[in-house]
Amino acid sequence: LDVPAAQLLDRAAKALPLPDPPQGDLRQVDKLLQGGEVEGAERLLYALLRQNPDQAELRARYQGVALALVQAKALKEHWDDARDLLLRGRALAPGDRAWQGRLRLLETLRSMGRPEREAWIPMLA
Repeated sequence: LDVPAAQLLDRAAKALPLPDPPQGDLRQVDKLLQGGEVEGAERLLYALLRQNPDQAELRARYQGVALALVQAKALKEHWDDARDLLLRGRALAPGDRAWQGRLRLLETLRSMGRPEREAWIPMLA
């Protein structure tokens, strides 16, 4: 980034209110996943990542949960939600080109018929 853009982003970040501290930890994430609460686990992991953005384990866990949730959203045809999750995953792993490929696949899936689409949705993971 250039210097003025970095300064603008820094001012914007300081102007935003600080998020409430997450109410849980990785053990709570595991409990949510065991209970089938994938969306709750994703939200908690995202909150934990906002507090500790450089923690590699959180990044990896979030990416796995996000991909499972992307598949569920695609099956329900919640395209915008699935796209948002893929964009977050791509932001966490900017060097991993698979996230961009998943985004392209998602756009292709939107134009397919339902029976044909269901065979391709597992490729989002």
